[in-house]
Amino acid sequence: MSEAYEVQDRLIRNLGHGVVGWKLGLGSKSAKRRNGLESPVFGRVLEPGLYTAGETVRVPGAIAVAVEFEIAVILGRDILPEDASELANESAKNLVSSGHVAFEFVVSRFGRHDELDAVSITADNGMAYAAFLGEAIDLTAISIPDLAGSLTVRINGEDMARGLAEDDLVDPFAALDELLLHARERHIMLEKGALIMTGSLSAPIRLEPGFSTCEVVARYLRSELRCTVSRSP
Repeated sequence: MSEAYEVQDRLIRNLGHGVVGWKLGLGSKSAKRRNGLESPVFGRVLEPGLYTAGETVRVPGAIAVAVEFEIAVILGRDILPEDASELANESAKNLVSSGHVAFEFVVSRFGRHDELDAVSITADNGMAYAAFLGEAIDLTAISIPDLAGSLTVRINGEDMARGLAEDDLVDPFAALDELLLHARERHIMLEKGALIMTGSLSAPIRLEPGFSTCEVVARYLRSELRCTVSRSP
């Protein structure tokens, strides 16, 4: 895994894009158990891959893309590597300025994303491709299990996935704590305003090559997150 993160670092440098945040993968108890991991896989969210309401998400035309519904948080302060482990022991809620619903779009350079091991996923920047940031939600006022229990994700009006539960479900604040420990271990400063995609609350939906555009809609509690996805040539 150490070598995989070195490959990831070189990949990010070679791509030359600005980094706007972080993503976590394989972060649920069951995913870590299946993959023999003690912590999630971490990757960077790159500036060209960040979309917000009203924007069409562009994805590669020739390869499969997986869509996941997630909770994202925005850091409310800078966190230095030497401070990270101490801050992980206090309420992570004090470290974020806002929480949001979001979609993540996952692409693997190595083949089918569901057939890769954790080392390959890490080297490939956690398979991060794009993030679509939705409305702000009050994470102190909702139950993540209740949100996931109400969740359905539709593609062009067809139900394709529901929310995860129990050991398959990610706790967004526990995920943030794990990122803080990762930052300390790798001597990384986490910057105020950074976006953190904390992990999927739904089973991934695989979008095969061949479509031109589609509409992705997540319905949760009494709200919804909606975006349009378009294939690049």
